[in-house]
Amino acid sequence: MGLTDIAPDAPTWGWLGGSFDPPHLGHLALAHAAKLALALDRIQLMPTGQS
Repeated sequence: MGLTDIAPDAPTWGWLGGSFDPPHLGHLALAHAAKLALALDRIQLMPTGQS
């Protein structure tokens, strides 16, 4: 049994981790491309706090 068997209508999320130091538009472009390529409903940026 997979997760989609349990909650087929649940939103799909992705996480993109990194130092984002400094944050720039390339990070947003990467997040957007991943969201589209993986058909995600939402992608969350998760800073690691260290580079």
